[in-house]
Amino acid sequence: MFVVGCLFAIFGGAPTTIITSAQAIGGVALPISVILVLLVSNDKDLMGEHTNGKALNILTGIVFVITLFMSYRTFATTLPTIASWFA
Repeated sequence: MFVVGCLFAIFGGAPTTIITSAQAIGGVALPISVILVLLVSNDKDLMGEHTNGKALNILTGIVFVITLFMSYRTFATTLPTIASWFA
């Protein structure tokens, strides 16, 4: 990610645009990572007796929905900025 930011800075990208885009990418990656953690923490072969219980799975589902909404909001508000790079 650092190298990509440096390349954009070298070729004339505004620092605020680069930072905003990095935040948008991070926001989109967050729900994906929540789902991966949920899948791993429920794998009996991998976790053995330490898998999630029903209550923790419900809580993780709520966290997923919240992060999905936050990801949508972040992406929707930064999309015009990212699109302006290619206009």
